[in-house]
Amino acid sequence: MEILYLVGEPLFKPEESRQEFVTPFGQTDLCQRVLSETQNPQTVLNHLREEYLAIVGSLKAMGIDFRIVYSHPKEVDKTLIMACIEHFGCKLAGFDNKYSLQAIIYPRDFATVLPGVVLVNSAAVGIKVSHKEDYRIMRSPYGLGGRALVCRKIMLISERITLEDGRLLSPQGLEEIRRMGIRIGLLPLPACTTISMDSGVSSTNNRFSCNDHLDRVACLIQGKDGALHLVVDPQIHSVNWKGLCSPKETLERIRSACEPLGIIVHCPKKLEVPYSLNLVQFPDGRVLMTSGDEAVAEVIIEVVGKDKAFGTPIPIRFLPVWAYAGIRCLTNGLPKTLFIPKASA
Repeated sequence: MEILYLVGEPLFKPEESRQEFVTPFGQTDLCQRVLSETQNPQTVLNHLREEYLAIVGSLKAMGIDFRIVYSHPKEVDKTLIMACIEHFGCKLAGFDNKYSLQAIIYPRDFATVLPGVVLVNSAAVGIKVSHKEDYRIMRSPYGLGGRALVCRKIMLISERITLEDGRLLSPQGLEEIRRMGIRIGLLPLPACTTISMDSGVSSTNNRFSCNDHLDRVACLIQGKDGALHLVVDPQIHSVNWKGLCSPKETLERIRSACEPLGIIVHCPKKLEVPYSLNLVQFPDGRVLMTSGDEAVAEVIIEVVGKDKAFGTPIPIRFLPVWAYAGIRCLTNGLPKTLFIPKASA
């Protein structure tokens, strides 16, 4: 199956007035370090551009077939687009701006592809057909791909969906997905907290919230042994009806959910870069991850092999904090037979 990857449209507008940053509960120290380096919006923009180019350059070096989404010609970062074209020979994928901005900037939230089925984020993308080629096409809350960790016929999701207004819903549409041969594991709902900036100094408040995007705190990959492996933030916190759950309790529940599915769970000693588990594995088994996190790299190399592990030329640190996006958020692969965007040179 040929895959075409989409890379999110670069619409970076760091605002000087922004005062709050939401982060996974166990990664607040990492995010505060990044914020401590923030001087002004132009400094932030420069870092975002550098990291975006690092991801694009890595995809190009790996020989990945991809297009950069191009939907807002008046607002897009033209400097960055031109740099991608001139330095890496990138091609663009013309998208109608009727699509949700979320799906344009973060293609991972456009759709989730599983064997024989494409789950479309119906809040972001209109769908007119239910079948195409060998794929069934379904509306699903898990088309918002940050909510789902997928590999082969396994899909891991959190046990609750978090709506934008903070309300929690039980998982939806799972029986229909299961009937198509997809096995589903329910993981604890990850907890987040908020970093507040006051006169350039960051502080973390005591309130916690929920976020169902598992890819901020974990990744599901296939190992060189053929088994599936889940790598999890060792400081992951979760939320249940009692309140905030510790990493120990959360990891115990994760292992219990993964064991029946034959998934092996790993924890690096620590994370050194925010969202460092927000990585991408390609169909040939190669993995692209951020550099700068030796503990994560050690685990990934152990799982997939040194020849399959690739790092970006610089650590991806500002994108997670300022854009809430890692490498996985900014990329997504679609079968060419299913959907080939209108491309331009």
